Amino acid sequence: MAIRRGHQVFREQIREDWFHQSNQLLPQHGPNWELTEPWTGAQIQVPTKFIVGDRDLVYNYPGVPDYVLKGGFKKHVPLLEPVVVMPGVGHWINQEKPQEITEHIREFIQKF
Repeated sequence: MAIRRGHQVFREQIREDWFHQSNQLLPQHGPNWELTEPWTGAQIQVPTKFIVGDRDLVYNYPGVPDYVLKGGFKKHVPLLEPVVVMPGVGHWINQEKPQEITEHIREFIQKF
């Protein structure tokens, strides 16, 4: 019972610390979007490989799969290689499927 209580206290402390630290960063980083304004609409003009897991919450945000797979991403990144959507993989793809990710990266780098 004491261990369970200690675990609960530890989780609450982590949550409190994270909340406090992230709120301290927000004012510092809030207006930084203004610094990138000169690049609004700019294209990324280097060869790019995009690999994502089909269970990644960011990828599954409404509109993102269509943007990535139906030409929106390619419009902003003209040298985009074919996108790889890995089935059954979440956000931490290098940890979940290290061999497959390594192979994709190796194949991409070998082109240069």
